[in-house]
Amino acid sequence: MNIEKQILDYREPFNAPYMIREIAKNVHLPFVVYAQDFTVATVSFAIVFSALLILFGMNQLVVIVSLAIPYGLVQLFNRVEPDGKRADIFLKDYFLYLLTFVFRNKSLYHEQLHSFQQEKVIYHRCSVEQLSIKKEGEAKMNTLDVDQLKQEIKDSVVPELIHEFESLKAREEGFYELFETDDEVILMKKTLFRQFADGVIPMSEIPKLKEQYQSLIKQSIRKRITRLL
Repeated sequence: MNIEKQILDYREPFNAPYMIREIAKNVHLPFVVYAQDFTVATVSFAIVFSALLILFGMNQLVVIVSLAIPYGLVQLFNRVEPDGKRADIFLKDYFLYLLTFVFRNKSLYHEQLHSFQQEKVIYHRCSVEQLSIKKEGEAKMNTLDVDQLKQEIKDSVVPELIHEFESLKAREEGFYELFETDDEVILMKKTLFRQFADGVIPMSEIPKLKEQYQSLIKQSIRKRITRLL
């Protein structure tokens, strides 16, 4: 005996909206009214009609508007389903989201609410060369820092000054001390740290900077030596 299996779909009755068939005991309606439509229409009519009646008094336009707005709201609730939800449920969830996450600065992390503080991010303009990522060895070959440039200038300027003032028979260490404490040297370091990020100077700029600062530093130290004589 073969028994055919019959598949029954109960989704429609279970998903059916609530309906009103009687308003009060023994007061039956000749037709079925959806509970949502009845609630939206009744509440909105009461609010709109009361407000218009207080503001403009009783007239034909007030009655028409009081009936039109509830009808429009009922159609809106039936036809518009943002995110697959009823309009009232969507609005409730949206306001709950605003109160919980936006105004209170909360975030959901591992199913728990955590407070966070937004920090202002400031972006600074920079060149493509500064953004490019280079290997450490390659970066060192293509750049010099401020201290390295200062050392190269010192190795060039101080021996020249020692030879120039050889007749003074002064200690060589004194010339190096004059270099380290010279105002032009200190000003050079401050200027280059402001001009180049982290004090890292591209090799293409080194010859120009050497030419610029060597003469200034040499002249400044020469004046100091002259004043000491």
